[in-house]
Amino acid sequence: MRGALLGLIFSVYLCTVHCQNPQITQQILPEVKRIGQTAYLNCTVTRQQLNKVYWTHLDTQTTISSDDQIIVDYNKVVDGYPKYQCIKAPLPDQRTIVYMLIIRRLQQRDSGTFRCRIYVKGATKHPQKDGSLTVLVPPVMIYSQTTSTVSVMEGGSTDLKCNATGYPYPNITWVRGNGKALPIGKFSYRGTILKLTSIQKRDRGVYRCVCDNNVRPPVTHDATMLVFFRPEANYVQDSYGQAQNRQFDLTIECRIAGYPDPELKWYQIIGDGKREINDDEKHDIQILTSHGSSLDISELWFTLTIINVQANDYGRYECEGSNVLGTDSAFIKLFETSECQGANCPDEAAVTGAANRQSHLLGALGTIITISLVYHL
Repeated sequence: MRGALLGLIFSVYLCTVHCQNPQITQQILPEVKRIGQTAYLNCTVTRQQLNKVYWTHLDTQTTISSDDQIIVDYNKVVDGYPKYQCIKAPLPDQRTIVYMLIIRRLQQRDSGTFRCRIYVKGATKHPQKDGSLTVLVPPVMIYSQTTSTVSVMEGGSTDLKCNATGYPYPNITWVRGNGKALPIGKFSYRGTILKLTSIQKRDRGVYRCVCDNNVRPPVTHDATMLVFFRPEANYVQDSYGQAQNRQFDLTIECRIAGYPDPELKWYQIIGDGKREINDDEKHDIQILTSHGSSLDISELWFTLTIINVQANDYGRYECEGSNVLGTDSAFIKLFETSECQGANCPDEAAVTGAANRQSHLLGALGTIITISLVYHL
């Protein structure tokens, strides 16, 4: 009986001593915010008495506040608001206070563990709890570690590189810019380095790396791979027709690919030889680097317009492309037709109407002249 009584007295003593000590009564909930946003960490303290409450960033070993006073050396004010602020909010029971630490304009370096600690005078242990802050950062391309343009011989190999920062670390995926499969046989590949071997001319073009960590927006970068190859010439249409001696023009077209960029020429085939055609009053030569969306990289649209087609313009024409790796040609036939051919032909109804009006006008003039002669006679 005496032992039970002593135990009760001891329990009452412990409660008297310890139940009145300061405590942090709730967990500090973690915060996950985007870069540039504002974070809020709450520390709920009961029976604080005259003891101080401190917020500390453990990753940088920086003590930020003492009670509701900011004591960190650097607390820049931008747009009227400081980087750090601590709000002291008593709860209705008057014994519990919430110390809310506010961190504005978040940067990645603000991530980490924040500790709320009550410094109890004369005590060897001080109540404390930790809370985490995660700052999400969208991907940012590291251009010094990313391929921009690369040139490679047919049959050769190369590495396309792409790297980015962000938190969490972004996934990097490679795809073709034209939507076709990668040379490795897949439509996409995940990794910072895309290794390409046995490269062919069909592999040339834009390769796009997409960096995404689910923090919007993702970032993309286009790397261009150029492949050295001898020219390839292809006609757009193997024959064209046009009427002669009626002020009608005609445009013939070729597509020529090659790298380095080939030298382009038009020829008219005459007997067993050929005559080079120059850009002059009779001929208009154009080289287009884009034609809608139908041209591949290292491909040119080569056109020849023959102005006012005459009889001696009929026959065969050759478009030629040549570079240091070789030469290729395509041949096109021009033949005579009875009517105008092509998109630039005049409107037949308009031509007929004009002819009829001219006929009526001549008829009226003839009548006027006849009346005038009769009058004078």
